[in-house]
Amino acid sequence: MAVERSDVSDDIRHQADGTGGRFHIPVEGGDAEVTYRLGGGVMIIDRTFVPPPARGGDFAMRLVRRAVEEAAARGFKVDPRCSYVARVFDFMPEWAALRA
Repeated sequence: MAVERSDVSDDIRHQADGTGGRFHIPVEGGDAEVTYRLGGGVMIIDRTFVPPPARGGDFAMRLVRRAVEEAAARGFKVDPRCSYVARVFDFMPEWAALRA
């Protein structure tokens, strides 16, 4: 399944080490981030965090969207272990084919 790349990820940074990584945005109070691990053709998204002063914006959703775009571009399925990411998948039927 193809996921179109969004244009909202301009300020999102990606750090990866081959076995996992994180997408993050510098925000008030620190970094908003989504962390993941890779294994067997699956991106396991295990954490979403937004510092309290920056909560209520769209940072978490932007990060999740960017992680899913990256997974799709690399041919990975996504295992949403983080409860927030699992909930987002429930509301994004167009991502259903990507769910591991």
